Amino acid sequence: MHSALTVGLKGRVWGLLLLALLSSAVLPKKALANFGGLALSFSGRVFAPAPCKINNDETISISFEKIGIDKIDGKNYAVIKTLPITCDAGTLAPLQLQIQGESVIGKANVLQTNRDNLGIALYNAGNNRAISLNQFFDVNRSASFLLKVIPVKISDSAPLSEGSFVANATVVSRYN
Repeated sequence: MHSALTVGLKGRVWGLLLLALLSSAVLPKKALANFGGLALSFSGRVFAPAPCKINNDETISISFEKIGIDKIDGKNYAVIKTLPITCDAGTLAPLQLQIQGESVIGKANVLQTNRDNLGIALYNAGNNRAISLNQFFDVNRSASFLLKVIPVKISDSAPLSEGSFVANATVVSRYN
């Protein structure tokens, strides 16, 4: 024996399922609210694991410690960071890296810091070429990459104040 409540609930469940199907194709979100429904959205990212690891998949952290405000000249306080690159044995595709970050206007290889008039210049220490931010460059996938970073004044005519600073960037790899 079915009570009116059981039949009513079954009818409401089927009605909500039908409403969900129709709403994804026909009804606008505002109409859903009138029927007591909610919009449902899904998103995600599907990707293949990278065949190469940069710096053993660990965060790259570089500290300049204390630097003299009057000694920042684009040469002093240079740090070279070795970034190991390990690729799967079957990986033959050429490897490219990109350092993504906010560059200083007019200086594509200088990463903006949170301190006025202070940036971090980026170089490939292997060939001493400037690394332009947000652009891919070739690297040897069977060797470590040597990243050279140097604190620089953005403008010699502007003051530089004392205090701590940070700059953030992201290393991205691609295989062609």
